[in-house]
Amino acid sequence: MNKLLYQNSNLYQFPTDNYAKILNNNGLLKFLICIKQENEIEPELKEMLLNIIKALKIDENEVEIISFSNKIHLTQLLHTFKVSKVLCFGTEAEDISLNINLTKYHLYNINNFELIVVNDLIDVYNNQNMKSALWKLLQKMFEI
Repeated sequence: MNKLLYQNSNLYQFPTDNYAKILNNNGLLKFLICIKQENEIEPELKEMLLNIIKALKIDENEVEIISFSNKIHLTQLLHTFKVSKVLCFGTEAEDISLNINLTKYHLYNINNFELIVVNDLIDVYNNQNMKSALWKLLQKMFEI
C-alpha cells in the first residue's frame, strides 16, 4: 500500500508539478480511503486499514490512502484517480468539498462513485459497533 499525499495537507506535500507519476496502475484504483486527522496515523490504525483491505480482497496496489488536515476536493481526486469507491473517516461534506448533506454510516451513490462517511479513524478502531456498521456497508459497496 502506497501512501498518497495530498498537496493541501499539513502532514504531507505532493510535488506541485506532476503528481500523476506517483499513481499506480496508470491512475486506475479500486478504492480510495480519505482520513481527516492532524497527526500521523498510528501503527495499530494502519493495521486496521490493512485488515479492511485484505478482508475486501483488494490488492494493496489498487488502494490509496489520503491523510489530510485541510479541505480537499474529492471530485478532483476521483477524476484524477478514476476511482469509484471512497471511504472517508472523520469528514464532513465541506471537508471534501461536497455540497450535500452527509449522514455517517450510509452508502451514497453520487454521480459515478459510491461514498461511505464514518467517524474518526480512532473512534472506529475503539468501537466494535462502529466497526460492524462499517463492515456491513463495505460488504454492500463491494458486493461481498
